[in-house]
Amino acid sequence: SDEDGVVDDVYEVPGEFIFSQGGLDAYFTFTATTAGTYYIGLSAFDNYDYDATTTGQGTGSVDPTSTGSYDLTITVENGGAPLHGTQSIVTDTTLDEGTAVDLVVVRNQTDLGPNGHTSALPASDTWIDEWSSFWVEVYVETADARSITAAVADLNYNTNFFTATTIEFGSAFAAAGEAVIDDSTGVVTGISGVANADKTGYGKKALLARVKFESLAQDDVSIDFEDKFIGPHALGLSLSNVSVSLFNDAETTLVVGDAPDTDLWAIAYDVNDDDTINYRDLIILASIYGENVLDADSPYVWALDADKSGKVDYRDLNFMASNYGVHKGGDKDVVYPSNFLQRWYGKTTDITGDSTIDQVMDEALGIWQDALGLEAVPDIQLVITNLGGTQLGEGKITAVDEEGRPVSGIVTLDDNAAGLGWYSDLDSSVFSDTDLEGGVAYSADAESAAAGHYDLLTVLLHEIGHVLGFTDTYAPFESFIQTGVGGTLTFVGSGFEATLTDDGLHLDDTVHAGDVMNATLDPGVRKLPSILDALILQSAHEAAASGSYEILVGVNAPLMANLPLVAEPPVTQVTEDEDSLVTTVASLPELSPVVFDVTSSLLTGDETVQSGLAQYFNQLLQSQGTEQGELDLTVLEGLSDEIINDLRLNGLSIVDSGKIDDSAQADLEISDLDLAGLNEEIDADFDDVFSDWAGPIL
Repeated sequence: SDEDGVVDDVYEVPGEFIFSQGGLDAYFTFTATTAGTYYIGLSAFDNYDYDATTTGQGTGSVDPTSTGSYDLTITVENGGAPLHGTQSIVTDTTLDEGTAVDLVVVRNQTDLGPNGHTSALPASDTWIDEWSSFWVEVYVETADARSITAAVADLNYNTNFFTATTIEFGSAFAAAGEAVIDDSTGVVTGISGVANADKTGYGKKALLARVKFESLAQDDVSIDFEDKFIGPHALGLSLSNVSVSLFNDAETTLVVGDAPDTDLWAIAYDVNDDDTINYRDLIILASIYGENVLDADSPYVWALDADKSGKVDYRDLNFMASNYGVHKGGDKDVVYPSNFLQRWYGKTTDITGDSTIDQVMDEALGIWQDALGLEAVPDIQLVITNLGGTQLGEGKITAVDEEGRPVSGIVTLDDNAAGLGWYSDLDSSVFSDTDLEGGVAYSADAESAAAGHYDLLTVLLHEIGHVLGFTDTYAPFESFIQTGVGGTLTFVGSGFEATLTDDGLHLDDTVHAGDVMNATLDPGVRKLPSILDALILQSAHEAAASGSYEILVGVNAPLMANLPLVAEPPVTQVTEDEDSLVTTVASLPELSPVVFDVTSSLLTGDETVQSGLAQYFNQLLQSQGTEQGELDLTVLEGLSDEIINDLRLNGLSIVDSGKIDDSAQADLEISDLDLAGLNEEIDADFDDVFSDWAGPIL
């Protein structure tokens, strides 16, 4: 007979159960509901004072016919109170306890074993663009039972960017009920599955389900030209209403992982946001060709300088050409420069240290956020250029919020740190054996890599301080400044004072030595913001929120290096042949772009991007049906002299006859112009352009 066992508090006879005499194959089951020590003993009938805790103990008249043998099966499982959280699970670690539910974002479905499992959580793609399609995969794993029996979750997403279109369950689960996609609210509800086999999700990640996302007509990630922002955006992914059932209804701690940090970027080359890269975008590029990101009035410059060189030049034209005709919903991926994800413009080769510029920038922003208690860090664009002389950097405010507090700005750094180079490592051990404090100048060990270089973190902290309002050109800051005897400027706050330099931009280093907001910096020195710096900026921000000020934006505040003026590098003499239309300069380096791979890895392509100029030749030949010698490039009406000159230097001599003069192209093979044909859609674009074009002949 099948009987349920019980626990008895009588120590001598704990959980006694008497089998029916003469019954065969009798058995019973018992499940403990609390943690503790349990004893299991067997004795013949009539052993009335038997104690299971003592072997061979007991008295009484035992019936010899009541003896026999029994098989015991004991299963021990861990238990715990259920708990939901947002703790992340590291992908390469073993789950020792609890039950994990995690998300990954991948362009292509993850290859899994035949039973739908993987030994480790797959890595998510680091970034996608707005025309991508991708999968969100949901994985479950437990360490608290022999198997997961069922799981259910809702998936939330930003419906403005993408649309959920397909739901597929992993082979380890069968759908239970019907999941519903509600794109109006951005929720996929009822992703519910029942395990198909034992040991599902035990010690391995089991795919519960995957949801496909696509960019449809109503979806869009626009370039923010006002704030000069093309990304990254957050996908807005999260799980809610998560529940996991385990074998034998075992209890567990449920840990719901954070959404992956997959960044979303707008398409830089689709400038007019019509979901196609075509001649309209080329015309916009031509209108700002040659402009610098620092000096340009047009917001297009920031978007179209996709290689982050600091200037819209021939390389940007080349990449736009290589992407000509790529459109939303098509079968071609956009080709990006290798440094497209770089969050700063310009270049520097004079840098020492293991931390990247982006990492140092993030650290500097985080330090100021903590010091001031900011809800969000300001949106700061970093530009690296040749400032010349002893200037290390400068910062300026570009926008304030509705309460007058700075929310965005531009920080500019010298490309070679006034000739001594930058030190970028965030490790502070070369400056001090203990944690660094604000308001103290820490000198690097003379034998360390930091010695003799300017500290990148310190300079970024200084310039971000200016962007946050530490400048007399920021009216709320200026309202606290009083002029004393001898013209001394003092910032007078509530219960504190600070002596400023004569220009009102910095703290006087004769009074506040070692402060990050001093006007100059020595090489090999690291500083952090002081309590005084925080009080000054907090006072200015509070004044801005409570008063009415006319706030200037776009005024620079510089930081100077403590060293003699550094000589400018010699200028290479450029010569020009009077009989030639082409200026003689060094040839441009060959571009080595990378293609956005389906795994989001940035892999160097087997071939370089074909010449943008050659691609345009072929497109125009296809559309006009003409021979090479009769090609009319009127599509490029309105191009500046600079872009025309660059086109000359990179493969085309411009003559008045309207025909291509290839006499200066001895090294240019005809095959270089023989590219793949265009589809009908692109041909139609060019037909429209040429129907009434009255532009110049190139």
